Amino acid sequence: VYPFSGLVLKWGEGIAGWSVKESKIISIPRMKHDRLAPNGGPPHLSVQSLLCVPLPVRSRALGVISLNSRRAGAFTPEHQALLERVAHHTALEIENHRLYELSVTDALTQLYNRRFFVRRLEDEIGRAERVGEPLALCLADLNGFKLINDGHGHPVGDEVLLAVARRFRLKLRAYDIAARYGGDEFSFLFLNAGRK
Repeated sequence: VYPFSGLVLKWGEGIAGWSVKESKIISIPRMKHDRLAPNGGPPHLSVQSLLCVPLPVRSRALGVISLNSRRAGAFTPEHQALLERVAHHTALEIENHRLYELSVTDALTQLYNRRFFVRRLEDEIGRAERVGEPLALCLADLNGFKLINDGHGHPVGDEVLLAVARRFRLKLRAYDIAARYGGDEFSFLFLNAGRK
């Protein structure tokens, strides 16, 4: 069994956690001789050398790539330079994906937003016409939702919207598209789904 399988570190915990918290590269050629590894590190892991490179985005780190070896002095400056390049590209990909998700996702419900839905609807109508597949569109709103907001406040209304969005995600197929169209309105696109 790989010794780090399922290991979750808190922010700043352990050497890798400290590396990401401080946004600093850590290279330890011999664990038992390093001040960052008291008592030589966890004895049950048999780690002799360690290389941690943070995933840099602007002035912070998103995470860390950590290499370890049971052999002392396993990582050379060339290993570090290569891992720095990998970490840089990985961080950019993660950040670009995060920014894309923010641009197409409704902040409250985590469903797609209206702008994404309309663009996707146009694309799917064109595709359905080209390949001759059925396509279904559904628009829905929550009856009496204004009464919830007015009577119990917007935080309760937000909880209702979240609960409804969770229910939609559970019931829809993986390739169907659900969006918060606005307020208490939702829109759905069912791919390859005709009348039944």
